[in-house]
Amino acid sequence: MPTALAVSLTALLGLPAGAAARRAALAYTVPTGQPPCTSCPHCRAPITPLAVRTALGRCRSCDQRLGAHALLPELLTAVMWALVIAALGFSWTAVALLWLSACGVALALADWTDHLLPDRPVLDILLLRTAF
Repeated sequence: MPTALAVSLTALLGLPAGAAARRAALAYTVPTGQPPCTSCPHCRAPITPLAVRTALGRCRSCDQRLGAHALLPELLTAVMWALVIAALGFSWTAVALLWLSACGVALALADWTDHLLPDRPVLDILLLRTAF
């Protein structure tokens, strides 16, 4: 049984993974054949993945909403990672489920905000490559 410290540290590591899930959901929710989106759909300002405003779900230039609500993917991924480690401890199965849960958050966000499951991340998950 993992300690509370291990579960807490894993949850903290889930926060940047959730930020990557937000970025993947924003980048790959485009029509088939289009390149990944790297700019705001409202003002065309570049989306920087480490910007605080992007993590809060807003464009840093025009303040329009980008994807999911503020901190939703980050907190969702952190909770999922903590639950996986609490249930399984540290194992190769847990590592695979951590990766799969981060990809699942990205796909759920894309489906929830745009009602579209992008081809690239789905194919990457099916082929066991990373979508981030």
